[in-house]
Amino acid sequence: MAFNKSVNGEVVNIGPDEEFVSINQLANKLANHLRFNLNPIFVKGRPKEVINATCSAEKARKLLGYKTKTSLDQGLKKMIQFIKKRGPKKFRYHLDLEIINKHTPKTWKDRLF
Repeated sequence: MAFNKSVNGEVVNIGPDEEFVSINQLANKLANHLRFNLNPIFVKGRPKEVINATCSAEKARKLLGYKTKTSLDQGLKKMIQFIKKRGPKKFRYHLDLEIINKHTPKTWKDRLF
């Protein structure tokens, strides 16, 4: 893509757009692959949060001949194998909150993880 002059200056989404899943469905898929019981913590939505979002790879198909080669489940399995081999990174909050007000999500203020 870097050497294809027909896409110079274009913004192109790369990735599968054939499988639509919610965050809950994705979490359940991961729990099933990792064989653990999922007990999600549900918190109030953030103000003006986007409820449904998706991207389209149609432009990539048209300009680059892009084709999805890996399903979501295959990709999750590969990611899990990679992390098991490399080892997980410990999660850390590395940025201080600059603005804290009534709109700041509880998950950010209370650092639930």
